[in-house]
Amino acid sequence: VDRYGPERLLFGTAFPDNCSGGARRCLEHADISEAARALIAGGNLQRLLGWADGAPAASAARPLLLCRRHCCRRSVPAAPTPCPPIIDMHGHWGPFGGSYLPAAPEAKMLAALQRAGVRHIVCSAHDALLADPERGNREMQTAILRSPQLLSGYWAVNPNYPGLATRAPQDYADAK
Repeated sequence: VDRYGPERLLFGTAFPDNCSGGARRCLEHADISEAARALIAGGNLQRLLGWADGAPAASAARPLLLCRRHCCRRSVPAAPTPCPPIIDMHGHWGPFGGSYLPAAPEAKMLAALQRAGVRHIVCSAHDALLADPERGNREMQTAILRSPQLLSGYWAVNPNYPGLATRAPQDYADAK
C-alpha cells in the first residue's frame, strides 16, 4: 500500500485454489486506513468497471483484468477492523483436473464465498483455461446466469482455436 497506493490495488484470491477467508483475514488485519481497506476490498474494482452500486448487470460480460494477491506483512493489530464487503477479482470456477479442490462443486463454492463475506467474484473456468475453452466458457456463463449477483466471468481464448475467440458470452449459454 505504501509503495503503490491503495487506489492501485485489487483484491484477488484465486479461489477455490486458495481459501478466500485467509486473504480476507489478511486484509482485515492489515495496518492500513479504513479508506484504503475499502478501496482494496472492492472500491477500486467498482470504479474500474463502472459499478456504481457494486453489483454488475446480470448479463454483462466482464473484461479480464490483471491483479496480484495482497497481504500486508506488517505487525497484526490486537483487534482487527471489520473488513468491508469483498469483491474478489481473481477466482476460478469448477473442478481442476488432476487436483483435488474440496470447494470446487458449485454449491460448496457458493457457500464458501458467503462464509468469507465475498459479495462478488470475477472468475474464469478451470476447464476453459486448462482443457476445453468452449466447454469451460459455457460452464462459466451458465454459472453466471444462475448466480448473476455473485458471479462475473472472463473467457479463456486459446489461439489454437481462433473461431472461438469471436463468440459472444451469451452464445455459451445457448450452446449444448
